[in-house]
Order: sequence, then structure tokens, then C-alpha cells
Amino acid sequence: EPSVSVLDPSVSFSGRSSLYSAMKLDGKGFDWIKTSDDMRLFIAIPHQKKLAIIDLQTLTIRDHVALPGQPTRVALQPDERLLWVGLTGAAGDNAVEIIDTVHDKAIARIPLPPGYHEIVFSSDGRHVFISNRQSQSLTIVDAATFKVVREVELGFEPISLMFVDASALLWVVDAKAGKIHRFDVKGKPVDHWMLNPGLGPIRLTPDSRYALVVNPSQHQIHVIDVATAQEKHRITLSGQPYDILFSAQYAYIRTLHN
Repeated sequence: EPSVSVLDPSVSFSGRSSLYSAMKLDGKGFDWIKTSDDMRLFIAIPHQKKLAIIDLQTLTIRDHVALPGQPTRVALQPDERLLWVGLTGAAGDNAVEIIDTVHDKAIARIPLPPGYHEIVFSSDGRHVFISNRQSQSLTIVDAATFKVVREVELGFEPISLMFVDASALLWVVDAKAGKIHRFDVKGKPVDHWMLNPGLGPIRLTPDSRYALVVNPSQHQIHVIDVATAQEKHRITLSGQPYDILFSAQYAYIRTLHN
């Protein structure tokens, strides 16, 4: 459904809807991200080739920004001054569009190899790492100049990326083989280890102590100690976990078919 619903979690008694507000989009949303001050929300709308910008104070749609390809993943730089939007689609559409979040307009576009794109940043904001799933590659970009620093051939389809500040290493998930690979900021391989085939997205806990990796095919979540890169726990779920969201104290696991 092409809309965003706002729920009031304090409403729990029978017969009363928890729906606080709803905002109509120009199409079905795919991915979203909000600013840390809770002022704005950015939503990718792939089939309409648009980015919706929502004012979270008034709960209204501020604008729709037209894009030259289908937006999928959206990622804010650490300083939140720029929004990076991964684009897919026909030949020539694959790119990352860079949006100025103050003026809500595109300021640069970097062509990419074909493939679904995940985007993460180094802790200092100097490097941007972009995966190109179907091309089995990784693109490293200088965040200041928007120049491609290096293209890294991976030899596998990267399903998810995570950057760990403490070690300054990029973690890349190989879903099919069930491996996690680590690279330095220049794209040089450091090491890798095996979990179980069928891995999905990887997420860093808010305290940066653990990495959680979902495995929908095995109905599991792998808990990795970031400091030692060792698996600490393996949690089995009744559903097929495919995404992870965090609050300050809890991890919320989204499952398929539920």
C-alpha cells in the first residue's frame, strides 16, 4: 500500500485504533531512513523513481524528488548532510545519487556496476562502501570528492555490508556460501570465516559489541562478538528472520510470512 502509517504505541485497550496518522505516497515504499533529530524521514519509491521526504514534526510529505533510476537502499552520511541513494534498473541506471538534505536536491551521481546496492560509511565519513550484488563487486568512494577509489572483485554476491569503527574493517556477507569476509578501508581482504549457508543482512548492535546476522533458510540468528570475530550464540526462531531493527535496549526481528 502506498502510504506511511503512524501508530501510537500507548493505545492498547480494546476497540480503539492505534492509528495516529497516515500519509499518502506516490507509490509503494521500499526503504527508509530518518535523521537523528527526528525531524525528517526519507523513503525510496522504486517503481515511481522517486524519493519521498517527510516532515516528522507535522507528519506531512514535504516533497517528492525525481530520480533517474529505481531507488532501493538509502543511507545518510555520519554528519547527515548528504543522503546516498542506490539506484537500479535498466542499463545505465545503476548508480548512487547523492542528495543535499538541506536543499533537497541531487548534487552528484556516481555510475556503478549492475546490481542491487547496499551502502555503508567509515566512522570518519571519509570512505563510502557500495556493494554491487549481481556484478559480485564492491565500489569504494571518496566521500569528499565523490571519486571512485577502487573497484574490488569479490567473486561472490554480497548480500549485506557492515563497517566496524573499532577495527576500521568492513564486513561483507556471502549469503550463498554462508561466509563473512572482512576487508580494510582500501578493499584489501583481511580474513573470512564460515557460519551456515543462507545468510541474510548483518547489523551492529547500538553498543557495537555484537553483530547480528539473520539466516532465513535456517530460521536462525547468529550473534558474533565483534572484538574477537567469534560466534557467541545461535538463536532459533519459529519464523524466517530477514531484517533487524534496534531500539536502545532491544533488537526487533522481522520475519517472512508472518
